[in-house]
Amino acid sequence: MGMELIVSEVPLSRTQLSVLSKGRSFVPGPPPKKALLENLGSSMNRLKEQINKRFTDSLMPNNGGIEYERNKNMRKAIPPQLPMKQRENPPTKKLPGLETMVHCETMEVGEKILKGCPPNMSKKEMTTLKDLAQNQDLVIKKADKDGALVVLKRESYILMGEAHLSDTETYIALDNPNEALQSVKRESKILVNRFHTIDNLQTSKGIRRSFLASQRDALLEHDPSIPHWYILPKTHKKKDPETGLWPGRPVLSGCNAPTRPVDRLLTTYLTPLLDLLPERLQDTTAFLRKIDKLPSFSPGTIIFSFDIVSLYPSIPQEEASWVVANFYERHYPYVKEKLKTDYNMIAPPPYLIKEGIDHVLQGTLLRFNNNFYRQGKGTAIGASVSVAIAEIFVHASIEMKRKKLVTQPSVFYRYIDDIFGIFTGTEAELLEYHEELNKIHPDLKFTVEYSKKELPFLDTMVYLDDQGNVQTTVYHKPSNTHQYLHFQSCHPPIKDE
Repeated sequence: MGMELIVSEVPLSRTQLSVLSKGRSFVPGPPPKKALLENLGSSMNRLKEQINKRFTDSLMPNNGGIEYERNKNMRKAIPPQLPMKQRENPPTKKLPGLETMVHCETMEVGEKILKGCPPNMSKKEMTTLKDLAQNQDLVIKKADKDGALVVLKRESYILMGEAHLSDTETYIALDNPNEALQSVKRESKILVNRFHTIDNLQTSKGIRRSFLASQRDALLEHDPSIPHWYILPKTHKKKDPETGLWPGRPVLSGCNAPTRPVDRLLTTYLTPLLDLLPERLQDTTAFLRKIDKLPSFSPGTIIFSFDIVSLYPSIPQEEASWVVANFYERHYPYVKEKLKTDYNMIAPPPYLIKEGIDHVLQGTLLRFNNNFYRQGKGTAIGASVSVAIAEIFVHASIEMKRKKLVTQPSVFYRYIDDIFGIFTGTEAELLEYHEELNKIHPDLKFTVEYSKKELPFLDTMVYLDDQGNVQTTVYHKPSNTHQYLHFQSCHPPIKDE
């Protein structure tokens, strides 16, 4: 209990296990005193600048009290996905006495730092940690779902990645990766400007702008590279009998991807549509709220769950861009009003949304084991808009046809690719319903689990009590070690106010 679960295909020494089991959040310490002092100095200088800035603002006419509150509320209305380029500020004035006070506080804290504190790892553990980090024959990754740390031989990890990359329809090798990067980068900048001006939409008040110029400038400053693509081992699945390896979930480290600026904009534009999906669950809390409103069910009722097989890689790109843009167009008045009310933004036309989705899906570049690829099918796990695209695509592709099936479940909720339901018919009818569901779309396939007693879903175990009421309790995977942050980790202590 409380220790990181370690899964390894190579023998590990007791010291190696001790180091790894401290957890991914464990911070060795203390840091070098020189680094701490430099950190302290820069932190105190930032604090001093912020105080002087606030002092300067208070001296400006019409910039305190009500005006400050108004500006603060405006800042809250900035879309969280969009960066903001900082403008140059006027010269700040200095608050009298602040310099002396900050200097005294810095000296006092600095003296405590220089006294030092004992390390939280032994010399042997520190040496072991460095050896593990520098060992080119090993790859250490977080498991896909059960939270374990997985230690793999490098050749095994590469084989797990190549098992995906061998699908040449999905992953297309690049002969000239730099040329591809520059091409996607140019297109991304063009689209950012087009989204900003709404293709130079002219009104009686002049050219309309979708978002702030400072946000546009921050997006245009994005300096991309071809992102790293990595594998999370699915240790909760069975190993392949031929290779002896677990299946892996491919993830793109997309923060610096060339499509990132357009990805951020599309996330802002498409997120309001998620509120229009009646079967959608936002999280476990939303699930519990819906469960609480359900009526009681008769004996023999079946609890079931469906799982969409490999949803993100299975999405056909051209069809997805058309389906999502069409859904956006049908609900354009809602999105238009929502963006105006929440962010004072103008909703772009549907054709521009489609071009943006095409750009993000078809411009996904990746590198693995010093090789470069373009993703030709599916949407990358790691792009922020992938969730919205996947959710809208699944809803638009199956919901209308699903509701026309003769037999229907009493309850049908969906959390991205995990579906929860309650069925009052027979097992044979449920399996027939599952079979019909698998015929709706060629790229969306469902697995099924069901029980008349209890079934796990998200972080809950769902069951029916003696009165037929739906009840839940907390569900922990068998591999959950209930780990907390290690007490000796070199994190700053939290003091009570």
